[in-house]
Amino acid sequence: MTSSRPRTSVLSLAVFLTCSLAINVAGAQTGDLLSAAKSGDLASVKALLATGVQVDARDKTGATPLMLAAFKGNTDIVQALLAGAADVNAKGNTGDTALVLASMNGNLAIVNLLLAKGAIVNPKAIGDETALMVASTGGHRDVVEALLAKGADINAESMDGSTPLIVAIEKKHPDVAQALIGHGADVNLKGKGGETALMAASMNGDLETVQALLAKRAAINEKLTNGMTALDMAETREHTDVEAALVKAGAKP
Repeated sequence: MTSSRPRTSVLSLAVFLTCSLAINVAGAQTGDLLSAAKSGDLASVKALLATGVQVDARDKTGATPLMLAAFKGNTDIVQALLAGAADVNAKGNTGDTALVLASMNGNLAIVNLLLAKGAIVNPKAIGDETALMVASTGGHRDVVEALLAKGADINAESMDGSTPLIVAIEKKHPDVAQALIGHGADVNLKGKGGETALMAASMNGDLETVQALLAKRAAINEKLTNGMTALDMAETREHTDVEAALVKAGAKP
């Protein structure tokens, strides 16, 4: 007795099973690539890339293997993924790119690799933070210098109105602040609350930065919404040397 099942149905089932197997294998491989990139397993990354695995696979946060390797500081893996044509400008769910993540952690070697491969220097992640902003926040002067050399927007503002200069001062990274001032950062931009770089430096008692800002004609008598000035902030914190510098420069009591 011959089977009543049409031959086309048998063939369709075979094709379906073959495709399903291929999809499952591909899915497992992309998961393996993500894990290997994150853990620093260079040998596995290279072996998986040799199979033609999807180099820009994403995890549940939208991160690609390149982004994970950049964040973890796995330089050799970043090189391997870039050689495998990874998308250098891919963005995660929060807008982070590999360049933003590497800049956040101060990994100059990876930052330079990404820039050399055409990474966009002014991408904006969540909160409108750029690579330069996160590098300034972290106090990574060498990364700040590298980004500026590639045309990073020195005055880019985050959603709260902060600039790289303001956050560098607020986070007490005077060397980064000095670099930004030296590269021409606008010393009079204000955050949404009215705060200026001079106010932040005065609050912290950072005399060297205060003097550098004054030398660049920082507005000395600007006020917050509550009426406080840079001088008021220095007086409140009893930074007498900063007070003296401000008064000498024309601060009004």
